[in-house]
Amino acid sequence: MRCDTAIGAEASPPPGFAVVGGVVALPTRRTLQVSRTELPGGGTGWFAKQGLLVRRDRLAELTVPEDLRDRFWLTWGGMEHPAARVTAGPCGGAARWVAFAGGYVVRAPACLPVRVRGRGGEHHEVRVPVGAPCPERPSPVIR
Repeated sequence: MRCDTAIGAEASPPPGFAVVGGVVALPTRRTLQVSRTELPGGGTGWFAKQGLLVRRDRLAELTVPEDLRDRFWLTWGGMEHPAARVTAGPCGGAARWVAFAGGYVVRAPACLPVRVRGRGGEHHEVRVPVGAPCPERPSPVIR
């Protein structure tokens, strides 16, 4: 994602957003609503619109686990096509967090793992309820 595709900036993530790896913030507790959409490569699936916050001064990478790359995709910052991997930042500016429009494209609603890599190259996995709730176990939140 290019910094110039950001739709806004925030001093801090809003309530209900989990900060993952210190580099991204996204909702993990409420089930995202889905609407019909076309899948990459054809066919019909579902889209869940959800903004993404990225720490302005950090590089962030979000990926779909390899074994799920035919079942869901990521799309933020005006990407032409949904993908299994997105990167953002670092971006300039005064606010701590930069916001990107987009969301998730899925074959079927599910609780899906998203991998986040930030500072130090560590990978963190968070589960996102895309059209279906996640089990009651709490998502790992790494600050």
